[in-house]
Amino acid sequence: MRAKLALIGKDDPVTKRVLGLITQVKGFKAVYFPDLREGEVARQLKPHVIIVQGNIFLNYQDRLKTQWARHFTPIMAYTINPKEERLCMEQGASDVILLPFQEGSLTTRVRNQLKIKKLMDEMEKIDNVLFTIAKIVEAKDYYTKGHIHRVTSYSYGIGLTMGLTEKELKTLKIGALLHDIGKIAIPDSILSKKGTLTKEEMDIMKQHPLLGYRICKPLYTLNGALSVILYHHEKWDGTGYPQGLAGLEIPLLARVVAVADTFDAVSSGRNYMKRTLSRKDALILLEEEAGTHFDPDIVEAFLKHLKKGSGR
Repeated sequence: MRAKLALIGKDDPVTKRVLGLITQVKGFKAVYFPDLREGEVARQLKPHVIIVQGNIFLNYQDRLKTQWARHFTPIMAYTINPKEERLCMEQGASDVILLPFQEGSLTTRVRNQLKIKKLMDEMEKIDNVLFTIAKIVEAKDYYTKGHIHRVTSYSYGIGLTMGLTEKELKTLKIGALLHDIGKIAIPDSILSKKGTLTKEEMDIMKQHPLLGYRICKPLYTLNGALSVILYHHEKWDGTGYPQGLAGLEIPLLARVVAVADTFDAVSSGRNYMKRTLSRKDALILLEEEAGTHFDPDIVEAFLKHLKKGSGR
């Protein structure tokens, strides 16, 4: 299949030079757009790589990144100005082509970006497999039905209330979705056991954060969420697991999920718990354990979120 390239730039000799070289390369299909507005048509093209004039990249970089980041589409820039080359690199262009250049240099660098995109696309497929595994883990235990969705929803609400950035919220959502993925390696006899777990069984259950971390660690796109997976059972006073971290040593997003996870666990029921708490009693429990089990600021944010959601 031919690689589809979208070229966005002013109708000038520099752009014509770049377009001329690209269209001569076997295996490339280049479509030219004279400006960014008309470049919206590039969405229909679904390009593998976007090549944009340097000054356009600098003026509209946020728009370009927002539009194409979720597709892992590389955005290359081209310019005849060395200063502009440096600025484009500093502002996050995937690569910058400084003209004049040799034909071989251009095609090699475009092919390198195509390889990176292919790798990122494969990583995204693996991510989707992991999310499916997380749902399988949940399905193995009737008592945890809907747990992942609720924890993710609670966590996201806390994050919004705390004013987390868009990037932090996205990482939080992924971490919450995958926080229990390590349970795929926990025996069904423990996951579905009715009644209190023995000490030996609980020790095995406590391995799931580390197991989940090991499953997800090789995936670059999940790096930000690893701390949530590994540390969501740590406690504010240092008595949690797997590393006994305390206070601000525990990553922020893990502290958020810890509150959401516990609230849902005690209020929706677990087969190994003696009893299920009412929503009111579960909130009282969070308040009582703020400063020992939980970060008190996050408990406060959760209460604000719930209050705002109830309209009271």
